[in-house]
Amino acid sequence: MQQFHVHAPSEHTLDGESYDGEIHFVHEAADGRLAVIGVFLQLGAPSETFANILNRINDESVFSCEVTDLLPTNRSYYHYIGSLTTPPLSENVDWYVLEQPMTISAEQLAEFHVHYDHNNRHLQPLNGRHVLYYQDK
Repeated sequence: MQQFHVHAPSEHTLDGESYDGEIHFVHEAADGRLAVIGVFLQLGAPSETFANILNRINDESVFSCEVTDLLPTNRSYYHYIGSLTTPPLSENVDWYVLEQPMTISAEQLAEFHVHYDHNNRHLQPLNGRHVLYYQDK
């Protein structure tokens, strides 16, 4: 994993529904190929890990956090080949968007918006791309 970042509201939709936010975990293989795992965020119980991230949001020093706390237990996902949603908008990115959202509190979302207000890319057309679904058993 190279880095992770958050967009609010979400940059993907599920059955036409947008979410309050979306975390992107960006990975780069040794050959330079990119893959991103997207996790939807919806309002609900606060996230301790997300609170720790918010507390360090303007701190440029390296810090560690348990990112697995931001991943749902159900690993069902949608997969497609797309692009990065931020510059340089690189193509041929493997996207894995997890179906089950995680929760953050309304207060945590409001705090995020203090720093980043509506930092999402608008929904893009599929342009003939196929979206595959994998159901976790």
